[in-house]
Amino acid sequence: MKTLRALSTLPFVIVAVALIFLVLSPQAGFTQTSSKSRTSSAKFMRAVPAVPEEPAEVRVEAEARRARIAAALAAPPLKPIGEAAQTKNETPAAPPAAKEQRLALVIGNSSYKQSPLINPANDARAMTIKLQQLGFTVLKKENADLEEMIAAVREFGNQLKNGGVGLFYFAGHGVQSKGINYLIPINANIRHEDELATRAYNANELLEKMDTAKNRINMVILDACRDNPFARSFRSSARGLAGIEQAPTGTLVAYATSPGATAADGSGSNGLYTEQLLRAMSEPGLKMEDVFKRVRVSVMERSSGKQVPWEMSSVVGDFYFNPTSVQLTQMASLPASTAASSQPQLQRELLPVLIPRKLIDNYQLVTSMPVQSPIVAAQFSSSGHSLAVAYRDKSLKVLDTHTGNVIATETHFGEVTVTADKRYVIGLTDTGSLTILDMHSDAARKAFTGLPVDITAMAMSPNGKRLLIHTRGNGFALFNLDSGKWMGEAESADGTPMFAFSPSGDRLVTWGGNESNLKLWAPDKGTQIKKMRAHWHAVGFAKFNKDGSLLLTVAHDDAAIMWRTSDGEDLHKFSFGDNSPVPAQVEFLNDGKHVLAYAAKSAKTANSPMQLGIWEVASGTPIVTFMADGSPARSIRLSRDLERMFVISPDKTTHVFNLAAKKRINTLNGMELLDFSPDGRRFLVKSSEGLRLMDMQTMAPLGRMPGQVHAFLPRSPGNPFATSGSDGTLTLWNFDNGEAVNNQLKGHLDAIASATFSADGRRLFSVGSDNFAKLWGIPDIKDGKQLVKDQFESTVEYQKRLANWSSPYSTVADLAAYNADTETYTVKISDASIAIPLPRDAAKKLVGQRQAVVTGVLKFFDAEQLVLTDFNLARLP
Repeated sequence: MKTLRALSTLPFVIVAVALIFLVLSPQAGFTQTSSKSRTSSAKFMRAVPAVPEEPAEVRVEAEARRARIAAALAAPPLKPIGEAAQTKNETPAAPPAAKEQRLALVIGNSSYKQSPLINPANDARAMTIKLQQLGFTVLKKENADLEEMIAAVREFGNQLKNGGVGLFYFAGHGVQSKGINYLIPINANIRHEDELATRAYNANELLEKMDTAKNRINMVILDACRDNPFARSFRSSARGLAGIEQAPTGTLVAYATSPGATAADGSGSNGLYTEQLLRAMSEPGLKMEDVFKRVRVSVMERSSGKQVPWEMSSVVGDFYFNPTSVQLTQMASLPASTAASSQPQLQRELLPVLIPRKLIDNYQLVTSMPVQSPIVAAQFSSSGHSLAVAYRDKSLKVLDTHTGNVIATETHFGEVTVTADKRYVIGLTDTGSLTILDMHSDAARKAFTGLPVDITAMAMSPNGKRLLIHTRGNGFALFNLDSGKWMGEAESADGTPMFAFSPSGDRLVTWGGNESNLKLWAPDKGTQIKKMRAHWHAVGFAKFNKDGSLLLTVAHDDAAIMWRTSDGEDLHKFSFGDNSPVPAQVEFLNDGKHVLAYAAKSAKTANSPMQLGIWEVASGTPIVTFMADGSPARSIRLSRDLERMFVISPDKTTHVFNLAAKKRINTLNGMELLDFSPDGRRFLVKSSEGLRLMDMQTMAPLGRMPGQVHAFLPRSPGNPFATSGSDGTLTLWNFDNGEAVNNQLKGHLDAIASATFSADGRRLFSVGSDNFAKLWGIPDIKDGKQLVKDQFESTVEYQKRLANWSSPYSTVADLAAYNADTETYTVKISDASIAIPLPRDAAKKLVGQRQAVVTGVLKFFDAEQLVLTDFNLARLP
């Protein structure tokens, strides 16, 4: 019994001695838990000032510490060893949702251009999952460049100010230089040791962030002691990482191996150190120090003593990764925890919600939907707020592009036509009735009361002012789209109804497939200008020039005629070949003085060889032939300025001609022209290796996109274009330099069949061969150019311009976790995690939701971040 009583009082003696030692100690310092480096320890202890030299503020802190110790001595006695033993095998509590914030930043860099690593990205993913299970809010970066690392640490530091426990984990390459540790980003281009300061991340900056936050406990875990990939170009021969001799009080720094030594990358799915750390962190009831001790023992055993993990610590409180319920209760009752639990409410009101600037260009998946019937057309409204999707089964859906929700459904929409100006989506049913959606008004129905129900053909004028219809009984008729009223008189047509609008929509020609006579209309007035009767046989081809002042028509076994459309007079008659063959393609050149045509040499014989050339309209004579007679052309395209002609042959070779010089200037062997950029300065070609972006003037490649098989272009200049590979991934590219833009759009499981951009390039609708369609978008940002500092603009002018800048912001975010104590909801936008203040009642409305809509107003904060104000987090409608 005496022995037992002695043992029961032993803990009090140990605690009293420890407390007295703390009272006498001038300040807390790092103590190393490995005996490998006594020199480093002595060096560090020499940095601690002697007692007689204590400044006044240190004495004040010492007095405060004595008071806390006195309170601790007055606390209830600790449980006897026997009682404590009963809790050893206790079932661990749920991850501490606790009153104390647990925040972690995890970075794993594997994809280095020089000396790539296998495990760091895997380590980061596994560590993220484990920390989340243990109650941490995790900010994760994978294969981060320097800019991304800096931004991530900045965000981490801002959120650390809410108090609690902070943890930083890095796996990848790390090097030391002059006693400073540098973490290497994946894009580091380092050739000399003196470049580390500007091209790698200085780990001391992270410690400064932790010091500013004044957290109770901080942990820095560096699994970054692999061999220096730049060793050959460094003067220093130092290996591994350097020991950190000064760090904020309450900080533990853990290394995968001792300073100056290196650790292997590992051959499994995780590195040896991280693998053992993940296991030890899961053990219930272990103190933080015991976790790292277990890791050290396990790693030494498995590496036969070659790798010795190492820590330095100035932690004075207790922390459990996986506490038992008793430990959790004890932690919640600590004064430091109480202070931490009350601090976030104040910090939440003072700290701004910061958005990384790069998010304003980062595409988001708004919605994904199965495709029950093949999609035949998709059209955005001019505002980009709605999207009409037409299906082969003649149904149609209209989506809200901000939420992805279906806002209208048409089950019998009919055969679909999208007008040339992309404004109207028109459905013609089997019974001959029309449904018209005005995409300028976000897919609102266009009301018509006087339309017949036996319509066989219809078209909208390019300017969107007139509707042309054809009925079996009355022939052609024009309707005013604004008023919905019928204009003029109906005109019958013999045979299949044929028609053509001028590009501006101010002229229209109609005829029947069996007719030689044409009717020229002025659609704005609804009147006929003239019946044109110069042809002897049925007209097979009609086309207006760019301004609509000229009209070319061709009739088989007759002639080609150039007409003046102001009065319907015929100007010239000629033929493209023997017996006036109808051309496959015609383009106007030199204000209609010449025409480029691809036509058969003779209409008399079947399979007559084709010829591609330029004809002079006045004389009707060919002035140049571009390719040998009979040379096949699968397609012919002209550049937007009509200076270049691209002829694509069946073997997927593209021949490029200068139309002014009338000669071939380039042959792109094995390359097929896909399309031109909206401004006409660039064009895309496809080869067996992938896609290439080419300059229109120099014909030089600007960028190569290996493995890409399709390209999808925006409608307006200044927006990126998209490509896809066989794996279903969409990639966005810059038209100016051919470089990839931001993240890839991942979600399709198979090749992309089609993709459509909205007019402003802010939305993208993709349809995959996997029978899924996906809607992508980025937040609406106004005056985004004001955020860019011109190199010739002074900083003063730049700050003045941004002083009053603001812009609405909205995006779809993934919901991560809600902290009821701080009343903040952590959401993930792209790869950035952001804590948004949200009252508990509002948070209850998001229960069961995986995503929500973030809205607010952006204001300028600094070069890399924006402030989100007037924010709201709401359910997807």
